[in-house]
Amino acid sequence: MKKYSYFQTISGVILPVFLILFLFSVGQGAAGTLNSSPGTGDGNSTQIRAINSEVTDFDPRIIAGKWNWVSGQQLEIFTDGTLKVWLNGSQINTATWICTDKNTRSYTFHHQQGGWIDNVILSGDFNTLTGRNQQGSSLSGTRISSGVMSFDPKVISGRWNWVSGQQLEIFTDGTLKVWLNGSQINTAAWECTDKNTRSYTFHHQQGGWVDNVILSGDFNTLTGKNQQGSSLSGNRIR
Repeated sequence: MKKYSYFQTISGVILPVFLILFLFSVGQGAAGTLNSSPGTGDGNSTQIRAINSEVTDFDPRIIAGKWNWVSGQQLEIFTDGTLKVWLNGSQINTATWICTDKNTRSYTFHHQQGGWIDNVILSGDFNTLTGRNQQGSSLSGTRISSGVMSFDPKVISGRWNWVSGQQLEIFTDGTLKVWLNGSQINTAAWECTDKNTRSYTFHHQQGGWVDNVILSGDFNTLTGKNQQGSSLSGNRIR
């Protein structure tokens, strides 16, 4: 009778068991994929919030509010990832929405009635929506009113590369710190002077510098001038 080594015996047991577990996990993953249906227009706001939360530094309030829409309709967009469609004072549809790209401010609306899918882009001043539905028809809308908050400090907060090798650390409480080679060299207070153009002013404590800057539409670049007319620019680190 043929004799087997200890290694051969153990391998003959472990490998089949490992293969069975692997095939089972693949099957479960496929089932999970087939059973998932985000944005089906069923009003599942918890699921939609989870999808939107995966978009880093995304805030739903920049699109929330009431909008004039196509064919005399109005949209009422909520921060929980749902919206309502109105016509002549009557609600005619509901939908779920997700942010598909925060940098380009791209959104998709999945309507419950009719199965319409709208792919739209929010303008840099947050006041216009343009795009197309799944049939290629043009879509456009203008804001009537804003959502919960017209301005949110999170859109500018974070760490930034700045002029002369400096770094800015901007906080949501209206303050910032200036760093150079790992050492803090200044502090400042900042304010939003125009939310529509994303204009900000930094008032530095040391030196009396006053920086007037504009935040880009994707929230990743700052450009402007100080009170002496010197150019300023910076890009987001995080």
